[in-house]
Amino acid sequence: MAELRPALQRAIRATQEGQPAVVDVSTAETRRLSVPPPERKTI
Repeated sequence: MAELRPALQRAIRATQEGQPAVVDVSTAETRRLSVPPPERKTI
């Protein structure tokens, strides 16, 4: 979370100034979800 706080603060400041902001976060859960599920065998 410590690395994320400065990015969130910059995004909040940008939106307060009327600018769009995007904070892209990748986590271990994101990586797990990005892997396709194993194929199912059909009979």
